[in-house]
Amino acid sequence: MVHLPLVSSFSYPDDHAQRLVAALERVASEFTRENPAFLLCRRGVVAEAEYGGSIFLEFAEVEAITKLRAAATALAGPVSGPESDGAALRFALMRHAGVPESVFRSAVTFAEGLVEGLELPNYATLGQLVFIRFESDAAGEDWSTGGWATDLRWRILASYPL
Repeated sequence: MVHLPLVSSFSYPDDHAQRLVAALERVASEFTRENPAFLLCRRGVVAEAEYGGSIFLEFAEVEAITKLRAAATALAGPVSGPESDGAALRFALMRHAGVPESVFRSAVTFAEGLVEGLELPNYATLGQLVFIRFESDAAGEDWSTGGWATDLRWRILASYPL
């Protein structure tokens, strides 16, 4: 699954989410007609020590995804959040681990070796757009403390072939 945030992790009204679903349906349909294949280019392993430590396999932002973000914003209203401002496409290998720095560095080395050892291709084709809403009663308005870990759940709001 590629993590492509369009809204922040915090409360997002249901009526806005439904507008975003409708917008994504139109955008996915338009892009499918214009682009027979969404080709993603792998950048490499990215490590972020803040928020407890996260490691991602990152892909370059491609024009189709940039258009997807812009069209979704235009049709559904402004999107916000720390990860939504032009962030690259990322496969999360580890998120908010909360491990000591030495363990985090070892995890980064392991992830880099894994990607090289498995000889992952530099390109991948994106075939499906799935709009997921993450929910947690325990998180409330503050998803940064990890309270969501006790009751994290998600709903697939929509799915579109590309």
